[in-house]
Amino acid sequence: MASFSLAFHGFMRVGEITVDCKNKQMHTVKFENIKLCDARLEVLLTSSKTDQFGSGTTIVISKQKNKNVCPVQIMANFIKVRPPYLGPLFCHFDGSPLTRYQFSALLKRSLSVIGIENNGFKSHSFRIGMATTCALEGISDEQIKQMGRLEVTGLFALH
Repeated sequence: MASFSLAFHGFMRVGEITVDCKNKQMHTVKFENIKLCDARLEVLLTSSKTDQFGSGTTIVISKQKNKNVCPVQIMANFIKVRPPYLGPLFCHFDGSPLTRYQFSALLKRSLSVIGIENNGFKSHSFRIGMATTCALEGISDEQIKQMGRLEVTGLFALH
């Protein structure tokens, strides 16, 4: 739930929250790069696919009223049960990181359990879904590109 929530609310690329099958952690968010505050979640991406200068980006995700879907609350709940290992944010109880394959398999299984045909859903659907949500809320294409870290690095506040 936490990985799906962060993927959506943070416009995350799957490579930013998982490792590939070879355990490469090039752009993966680390546990030590998460800051949980009362009203927000700060996620430091020390590098990303589009960060050509390696300056890093801090994503700020605000708390939402509905606690069932609030990314800050979901992440707080996850951190309470997360094993005490440094390294990739999303890991198993033995400390091994969540892989891209596992994330995709869990997405397919989750959709199947709730009765949704999963043919059109992939790990990238979270980024696309957040961009669509923002567009429906009247956010400009330029702002959506910035929030999705398509052009500029820096500090971005996400709702």
